[in-house]
Amino acid sequence: MTRHNAGAAGLAIDSRGLDALRQRARDDPKGAAAGAAKQFEALLMQQLLKAMREATPQQDGPLSSDAQRTWTGLYDREIAEKIAGRGTGIASALQRQIERQIAARGGGSPATGSAPARPAVTPARAAAPPAGAAPGGLAGIVDSVRRFADEVRPHAEAAAKALGVSADWLVAHAGLETGWGRHQPRAADGAPSFNLFGIKAGTRWTGASVVASTREVVDGVARPVAAAFRAYASYADAFDDYAKLLSGPRYAGAVSNAANPRTFSHGLQHAGYATDPDYARKLERAIAMVGRYAPSAAQFPSAIADKSRAPVRGA
Repeated sequence: MTRHNAGAAGLAIDSRGLDALRQRARDDPKGAAAGAAKQFEALLMQQLLKAMREATPQQDGPLSSDAQRTWTGLYDREIAEKIAGRGTGIASALQRQIERQIAARGGGSPATGSAPARPAVTPARAAAPPAGAAPGGLAGIVDSVRRFADEVRPHAEAAAKALGVSADWLVAHAGLETGWGRHQPRAADGAPSFNLFGIKAGTRWTGASVVASTREVVDGVARPVAAAFRAYASYADAFDDYAKLLSGPRYAGAVSNAANPRTFSHGLQHAGYATDPDYARKLERAIAMVGRYAPSAAQFPSAIADKSRAPVRGA
C-alpha cells in the first residue's frame, strides 16, 4: 500500500524499521527517543484498532475471506500510522519520560546496547479516540457504537430490568452479534429480520424466520453454514424474545449469577450461546466499549450487587 504521509512513512511497524530503530538507539540514544516514542504510539493505535475489529463479527460474514482479512489488517495499519503521524500526545509524553531515564543513566545506553525501556502508559487514557481521526478509523468505530447504543438503548433497558442485569451488557451483546447494527439476518428480498442476537429458529419456534449464512466452529475450525434465524417485527420484539430466552432453563443460571461483565460473558459461553471458543472475551470487549463510549445514564441494577461473585466455571 502506497503511503503519502511523510511523518508516518518512517514509523517502524515492520521488522526492518524496528531493526533500524534499534541500531539508532545504540548509536544515538537521545536522538532515538523521539523515534521510539512515535513507534510505540503507532503500535498502540494499531492494537486498539485490532481490538475493536475483534469486538465485531464483521470479519465473519458471508463475504469474508483470508484475503479480505489481510487487506483489513493492512488498512488498519495505515490508519494507525496516519493517526500516530498526526500525533495524539502519547508520543511526546513518552519521549519526555525516555529522555529522563536516559539522563538518569548519564546519557548513555545500557551495556547491552538495547533501546531504552518503554515507560508504562495507562490504557484508559491511551484508548481515547484522537482528535481528527479518519472517519474509517477509531473515531468512526466509536461513532458506530454510540449511534447503535442510542437506537437500541430503550429496548435494552426494558430487557435488562426483566433480567436484573446492566443494559450496557445487552447493548454490547447486540452490537457484537450485528457489528453495531451493520449486519443482521435478512430475508431473500432483503427485508430485515430485526434479529440482533443471532437467535436461531429451532423446532419449537412458531414465528417467522429467515435463512442466512453464518459461521460455526466445529472441531476447532470455523465453517460457513446456512441456518434459519428468528425474524421479528421490531427491535422491541427482538429484545423481548432475548429476555425470554435468557430467562429460560438453559441460560437462567448463567444470568442469575452474572455479577459483572466477565461472569455474564463466560456464563453465556459456558451455557452454549455460541460455538466460538473466544466468544466470552469478545463480548467482554464489546461491553467495555459501550461502557467507555456510550454508557447508560440509568442506575446500575441493585440486583447485580446482590449476586454472589463465585469464580466462573472453566474461565
